[in-house]
Amino acid sequence: MEKLLIIKGGKIFTMEGAPLEGDYVVIKNGKIEDVTPRMEIPKDAKVIDATDSFIYPGFIDIHTHTGLWGEGVNIEGADGNEATDPVTPHVRAIDGINFHDDGFKEAISSGVTTVNIMPGSANVIGGQGVATKTTGEILLNPSGIKM
Repeated sequence: MEKLLIIKGGKIFTMEGAPLEGDYVVIKNGKIEDVTPRMEIPKDAKVIDATDSFIYPGFIDIHTHTGLWGEGVNIEGADGNEATDPVTPHVRAIDGINFHDDGFKEAISSGVTTVNIMPGSANVIGGQGVATKTTGEILLNPSGIKM
């Protein structure tokens, strides 16, 4: 049996209907497996008491430049825009992303788990975006084109 993470108590926002009060959120392999009002907690499960807290599923930022403009760096960390041409559909955000950028840590600490990273707005057609987890896992590449 996989080790489980159980979050108990708190106000749970499932994004369907009214919030739930005092239920259990069961997480297995990093994904929500169940939300239940009662359960027998396995002895080896990690338990977080979230009483007096709000519990949400991970937030998704559908248009961000995280990792393209480095936090705390100058021009060497600026990969958001391609200034050579106003039309650059071939430019790929994934080629400029720094997954070690502090912006990813800040997103995670704010509850953002998934981002769609897009090129900047300096071009009429700016290039291809990429959908990733804030932990660096690529979900969809390309995810769309910036226009």
